[in-house]
Amino acid sequence: MKKIPLFLLILSVFFPAWLGVAHQGATGIVKQRMDAFKTSQKQLKSIVAAAKVEDFDTTEKLAKSLAEWGKKMPEYFPAGSQVPPSEAAPAIWSDFSGFSRAAEIYTQSAEQLITASTAGDREAVFAAIRQVGQSCKSCHATYRAD
Repeated sequence: MKKIPLFLLILSVFFPAWLGVAHQGATGIVKQRMDAFKTSQKQLKSIVAAAKVEDFDTTEKLAKSLAEWGKKMPEYFPAGSQVPPSEAAPAIWSDFSGFSRAAEIYTQSAEQLITASTAGDREAVFAAIRQVGQSCKSCHATYRAD
């Protein structure tokens, strides 16, 4: 039963149909952050696949990459970088401390995934995957323009 909600979460948060088109024309820091988000989306998909076969070495390795991205994510949103085709909402810059906190929550969720993976605890790994996904969904609700 848990597989279906997790699958739907992954699809709804990480794989919108327009993703491939959205990055066209992006340059500089906007392209770099779009590429980093796309990479993290692919990594989370790989984490889910690895967790299903209990490949916790892979989930740990990829979760470390997610945590690293979370730590540096705010650096990819300097003032003046809200130019098209950026999908960043103006709220990022008007509430940068809130956005930074959202990145910290993402990082903490990824770190919980590292811990669960290291322990080889399947249930905790899937719980942490859901937390990572929820942190993305929550952040997108406030800090991503539609």
